[in-house]
Amino acid sequence: MDHLVDDIDHVRADRTTPFDQPATLQPFDVQMQQTNAPTFALGLQPRVLMRQKRLPRPTHEQRLVEAIRDNASLMREVRFFRTVYQATEEMQDRIRSVVQDLTLHYYVRPTEAGEADGAWLSLADELDFVLSDFAHVIELAAQDWMALKQQQQVRDRWSQI
Repeated sequence: MDHLVDDIDHVRADRTTPFDQPATLQPFDVQMQQTNAPTFALGLQPRVLMRQKRLPRPTHEQRLVEAIRDNASLMREVRFFRTVYQATEEMQDRIRSVVQDLTLHYYVRPTEAGEADGAWLSLADELDFVLSDFAHVIELAAQDWMALKQQQQVRDRWSQI
């Protein structure tokens, strides 16, 4: 039994957990921080956590309202990153397809310079379209997130009246 107590004391004394490290900020988090919009990673920064610890404890109703707001905020964040992830997956698949076509054209038609050049140009245009389409989807997702954030801010103002 004494060895169990020693093991528990050892676990309590070990302060090197991954949770001691602040969440890593991505470039998108920094952009959102500049617009005073929250993200999950920003909410886990040490200065934010210390500021929250100094505040008085809210009532049950206030905590419930805040939990609902936090849930809505997290849902917007998840929606954004899900869109980005799906767009990234589609872009990777399309780029792989174009690369395979370029490789095929290189090995199958090395002597047909005129036809190969035209095929390479059309494939390069398709690759450029894929990248532009990806950037457009990401921009729309960011705009959607910001619009939903603004709608939430309006709802929050009305709920305080």
